[in-house]
Amino acid sequence: MGCGCEWLTGRRKVPEQAGFRQPARVHTTIQSKTYQSFYEHVHSKAHSPRTRESCLRWVERLGEHHQPDGPGLRRLSERQVLDYLVYLRDEQGLSASTVNQALVPIRMLYRDLMGRDWKLWHNFELQRRAPLPQVLTRGQVRSLLASIRQGRFRAVLALIHHCGLPLGEALQLKPSDIDARRKVVRIRSGKGGKAREVPIHPAMVDRLRGFWKHHRNPRWLFPGVGRGWKQRGLTQGEAMGRSPKPMSPSAVQMAIRIIRERCGIKKAFSVHSLRHPAVAGPPICSKTGSRSAKSAVTSATRT
Repeated sequence: MGCGCEWLTGRRKVPEQAGFRQPARVHTTIQSKTYQSFYEHVHSKAHSPRTRESCLRWVERLGEHHQPDGPGLRRLSERQVLDYLVYLRDEQGLSASTVNQALVPIRMLYRDLMGRDWKLWHNFELQRRAPLPQVLTRGQVRSLLASIRQGRFRAVLALIHHCGLPLGEALQLKPSDIDARRKVVRIRSGKGGKAREVPIHPAMVDRLRGFWKHHRNPRWLFPGVGRGWKQRGLTQGEAMGRSPKPMSPSAVQMAIRIIRERCGIKKAFSVHSLRHPAVAGPPICSKTGSRSAKSAVTSATRT
């Protein structure tokens, strides 16, 4: 009879069958005292939940890499930790930024928590490549926006291009974050949990106002639609107005993949490409550069 605590480890128990017994496993990484101490250490820091989860996951992977016959996290040597980082970099072929995401929590465990000031922390090198971003011209952005059939994707992508916002920050915006009088957008929780303000053109404010009037969600500027709204006899605007969650990043990424095939632009662009305008200026509307703000609002709300 199981204790019902399998959900704590995220592992499913294999039932015993005739002639088969589940191999005994006395300790796992997340059950060790070292991991539990690191868990408490990470949660004592003012990190975001996503950062805490990433730190714990990389340390768990380090321990599991040496399981089941490994010495455990506390007894790992400097050479064994180095071998794991080299394994990620050379054998797994992970990018420098991804390997650095592993290095930071591992260093936090051994240097900050356990006091092991190894030479590894100074000698391990990562070769970072910084390719130039794919920059779209205003004409290409206009063609891109014109090829979007759903106004909800057109509205958020136009704002990302205009204000240079990351996708995650744009999707978390609330109606109250748009300050039309001061002509700024408030980013309440940006990278590193820092708040900031970015300027916005009055024409874009009008465009967003018209888009919000299409759904009138009291919480989100770019709400999701959920599933089954057509079967419930709702319009897309009504479904968005009732949505408790913002639009998902995966939905926008999927829309970009469809747009890439439809708009005829040869460059391999992404949502991130829209953050790097070739020429600064007023917001670009969908079809022509001389459209009025009222016309832009109509385009944003069309579905």
